[in-house]
Amino acid sequence: MPQIAVRLDEAEVAALDTMVSSGRYHSRAEAVRAALHTQRRLEEDRMIAEAYARGYCQQPRTSDERALSFTAANLVPTILGEDGGYDLADLGLAETL
Repeated sequence: MPQIAVRLDEAEVAALDTMVSSGRYHSRAEAVRAALHTQRRLEEDRMIAEAYARGYCQQPRTSDERALSFTAANLVPTILGEDGGYDLADLGLAETL
């Protein structure tokens, strides 16, 4: 397995150590791998949300459809939790829905 070096500030290292000492992870490396896994999932979800938004933009919509699509897209962060969500404004698509 390839190995990489990562520089972290003291607060990030302390956070890793807390995760390990809590028993949630066996090592710092395991905690970092879990964080990367989560970030990859979020990125995949963001890409899917963008694709859906582009698809909706290609079809004429009623005001009810726009409201429903915006509501559904805003539920994604709620479902994923506060750390796992993203803001549609960050995607630059909120005004198109």
